[in-house]
Amino acid sequence: MPNWKVFKSAFKRTTTTPPELVRQPDIERQVHEQLLTSQDLIDQVGSRPKGDRLGGLWKMSQRYKQVQESLGEVNEVLKGSAPSGLAEDEEARKALKTKLEALIEKAETYIGAHSKDKESQRRKAGAMQALIDRAKLAIAVVDDPGLGDLPEDVTLTTALQMKRCGVLFKDVDFENFSDEEIDPEETDNEFGSGNANTVAKLVYGKDEEARTLIFKPEPEVDRNPLLAQKKMGIDLEAPHYGERNIASHALDKLLGGSTVVESRMVVHDGTLGLLMDKADGKMPGERAKDDVTEPQQRYIDTVLENNKPREAAIRLLKAMEFVEVDVGDGKTTWKKVAPRYADPFEGKPPSDKLKASVQQQLCGLEWADALSGQFDRHGENYLISFDREKGTCTVTGIDNDLAFGDKTTEIPEPGPDPLTGYNGVGLPVIVDRTTYDRMTALDWTKDVLPTLDGRLTVSEISATKSRFDALKKHAIELGKKGFVVDNWQTWRSPTDQTVTEFLDSQSSTNSYYKRDIHEHTTSEEE
Repeated sequence: MPNWKVFKSAFKRTTTTPPELVRQPDIERQVHEQLLTSQDLIDQVGSRPKGDRLGGLWKMSQRYKQVQESLGEVNEVLKGSAPSGLAEDEEARKALKTKLEALIEKAETYIGAHSKDKESQRRKAGAMQALIDRAKLAIAVVDDPGLGDLPEDVTLTTALQMKRCGVLFKDVDFENFSDEEIDPEETDNEFGSGNANTVAKLVYGKDEEARTLIFKPEPEVDRNPLLAQKKMGIDLEAPHYGERNIASHALDKLLGGSTVVESRMVVHDGTLGLLMDKADGKMPGERAKDDVTEPQQRYIDTVLENNKPREAAIRLLKAMEFVEVDVGDGKTTWKKVAPRYADPFEGKPPSDKLKASVQQQLCGLEWADALSGQFDRHGENYLISFDREKGTCTVTGIDNDLAFGDKTTEIPEPGPDPLTGYNGVGLPVIVDRTTYDRMTALDWTKDVLPTLDGRLTVSEISATKSRFDALKKHAIELGKKGFVVDNWQTWRSPTDQTVTEFLDSQSSTNSYYKRDIHEHTTSEEE
């Protein structure tokens, strides 16, 4: 008769930790060496793989162990190499990609067996999904055509963060704008506040060689969205705002313009973010907080009553641009944020020549915004600078985050639209000759698509194609009707109107000039 203790011991779980699962703190934080350590995966799953029983005859946690084994193979390829080192070895890249795909397949198999509606099962499946997402980002790293341009000191973790933010390596400036060049005395790390991040003013160099730029950290997710993001189709879990800004500038250049601020991605103080040229000039708009009307207060009370917890109601009201203001003694009141149009010319109207330059530049911005699907071009999102002696003007569109939504397949009707958050003028009513020639000559596949590929999602590119087709058709129609402007001072419409007279005859929301500037531009000669 068999010894009972021996028989019982055959059913005990193996408790010896496999060598590859032993925590190794000395190399664990060397993030360029591993996609994810085995121990980190164990921590996220919440348990180790179960040991085999009956002396190995009864296999346990097979799917889990297969994932761990596959993860080990991936890490073995990565071990000791910075991502840039893979660019020189095509075979190594192919091998790594194959192993990453195998890892994804095994992790998906594990999830399929752990989909029960239990907290422990959901946690395990969630941990494996996180590994899958990370592996897919690693594939994106390997596939990026700019892999070889990464500096050797860029770790895998940094490269993965860039991919998590949807950034192409070619859009990251690794050579210029080093933190060592920043003048700390002139830099302002709290220069302004955006929707979710504090904006910094960074000054590179000193004295005559000093160059001022604006840095905005790149969010991986957007936890503080406005109303527009959802309506226009921006994925809040992957907003990729940096590339939206870069793509907006690229399309502006394709149209022959220079009205969208140039920007690039950089790593500043260990943080990935968008570094934008600092635009000169004044904003024609300003945001004021008005007292709410009685109907608005009733709406606010209804939202507060029907949305719990209160924080949810506050977020909804903020999306509608209502803000709660502290008036002291523990009391608050509500205000409505509304635009005010300031005079960038400071009470001295421009000459006809300068006015014509303003109109031309603003029209160029309208076309660039329509093509990029810009959803939020209010008077605080562009600046105007001018030279009175030369009669020239420069318009620069800033804060181009809200562009390229995959639901914006058409150019919206002129805003503002409180139901969608759209602040724009819709289809431009007039077009400059250069813009017209560029727009009608552009080929989608040859000219536009390469500018967007890799920067936007497939659905965002598809929406841009729809807008491109509509704008091209619209430009051709404007040309047939006589609304292409060769000279902004001498042009006459088919009804013998000047540019100013023509724009003045349009709706107040049909052009940036009429909406924001017209009332301040009564000519000196008039």
